Amino acid sequence: MTRQVRAAVGLAVDPVPPQGGHLAEFVRASRPHLDLMCGFGHAHHRRRPTRGTRLCRRARRPYSRALTRRAPVRSSEEVTHREESDVSVRELRATGQRAQELATCLLQRARRADPTAGLWEAADVQWWWRSPRSSDDVERVFWFDDDGPLAGVLLSSWAGGRTWQCDPVVVPGTTGPSPEFVWDRALDHAATHGSNGFVVPVRDDDATFVALANRSALTPGDHDRTAWMAPVDRPAVPRPAEGFVLTDRTQRPEAPHPMRERNGDDVADRLGQCSLYDPELDLAVESTGGQLAGYALFWFDPVTLVGLVEPVRIEDEFQRRGLARAMVSAGVDRLVARGAERIKVSYETEAAGSLYLGVGFEQESTATWYRSPDE
Repeated sequence: MTRQVRAAVGLAVDPVPPQGGHLAEFVRASRPHLDLMCGFGHAHHRRRPTRGTRLCRRARRPYSRALTRRAPVRSSEEVTHREESDVSVRELRATGQRAQELATCLLQRARRADPTAGLWEAADVQWWWRSPRSSDDVERVFWFDDDGPLAGVLLSSWAGGRTWQCDPVVVPGTTGPSPEFVWDRALDHAATHGSNGFVVPVRDDDATFVALANRSALTPGDHDRTAWMAPVDRPAVPRPAEGFVLTDRTQRPEAPHPMRERNGDDVADRLGQCSLYDPELDLAVESTGGQLAGYALFWFDPVTLVGLVEPVRIEDEFQRRGLARAMVSAGVDRLVARGAERIKVSYETEAAGSLYLGVGFEQESTATWYRSPDE
């Protein structure tokens, strides 16, 4: 760790939360205000596609690049007291669903701090939980103040662990670890686990992280775009084409999940473990004969009042019949009915952009996925 980074942050270290019991209970005991901030108690990876067209942002392809490894950051190097502020910043590490819950709280706080900054919603990390992956057992690092998580390192494995995604997150306007410090910790963490390389997505208008990506000798790779919609701009909901019907998981909860082919037999159980998952927002379109034509999942966050569209897919043989438009329109309408004040979607292709912009979304940002360099 550089002298500059050490001087930029003052930290104390919390123990790893106990394996027994719920994370919320552990955090409540040491952070009295976290319950309100995170919305605890509020009601309410990835296999390569085999066929069909995916209309939302997908996982990256594995890369054969990897970062030259640096010495790991030691917690003992960073245990200092912040003299210029009364803010006490503490480090906490967690794995599995505990890490997912902390990431949810962190991203909710980030969204409440800024209505459009950053790449991810809390629902994104819950969507990533849909199938078991090797990163589930890897510790994630989070930093807390008295109001909850204010920074963290998200780490996700894709394609059977052949590639890893690294996301440094810092809540805007908070006093704690600097973006530079969190970035360096994130890359150290990713290099430790991503032996075949890793990717770091960065918004193109995030000058700090773009500069850090360039400083770190990362190579620009794929690009995607993010669009938002206000409820007033949502379209009328069309009926599906003749011979097709729209369904949701409440109608046939015991039936095999439509996403199981691409996400495994555990997908229904894993989604059910997510606090933001709503089976009435888990849509599918089928032929009247019962053949699956496509599916889409919509997420409403009652803490941020943001709705997320992720994923949307129409199978190849059912394209160009207006089924995607019918599903997206119906899902957006249900999000608004639940109280969503803004709806978000990210995508890569022109075809997907044409769909989303055509139903009322407006593109607001772009992102580049930076690859780790060769060893």
